[in-house]
Amino acid sequence: MKKGIFASVLALGVILPLIVSAAWWPFSMMKNRGNDDAKIKELREKAGLTVTPGNRSKSGVEVSIECVANLVDTREIGFASAWITYTTAESTALSTRRVDLAAAWKVADVKARNTAVQEAGSKYSKAHKLAAQNYRDSVKTAHVAYETAKKTCKILPTNDAKELVPTPELN
Repeated sequence: MKKGIFASVLALGVILPLIVSAAWWPFSMMKNRGNDDAKIKELREKAGLTVTPGNRSKSGVEVSIECVANLVDTREIGFASAWITYTTAESTALSTRRVDLAAAWKVADVKARNTAVQEAGSKYSKAHKLAAQNYRDSVKTAHVAYETAKKTCKILPTNDAKELVPTPELN
């Protein structure tokens, strides 16, 4: 009996501090997180890297904000249109399934009724998959059109901008 108690106390004396320190470790790592931005800024200044001012991108090309704003609006209208088309198709598919199931459950023959119920489900499944695929295609088309047209919004290249490179990990 004494060996069991001794082993338990010894195990708690060794294991409990390990558990506590493992649970406390993430919090101990957070104490120095506040000055990372300053360190990154300092490293970038030492390397001679600057953030480009105004509406220049990392590549140093100025972009027409009005042009991009119009493109974003057009893209979002495309997304909304795709959603409206999808919900309309889904609503139609659900209504059709409701009518088909109502008709199927009026059939007296069990075998014919089960077949009709399965056909209603299959018909709905195909309509749902088609609506979902059309939605994905419409969203993708709107986004690709936006990305393609966005390239036309550039004003002029600038010579003084330097490309930003990733900073090394701070340990």
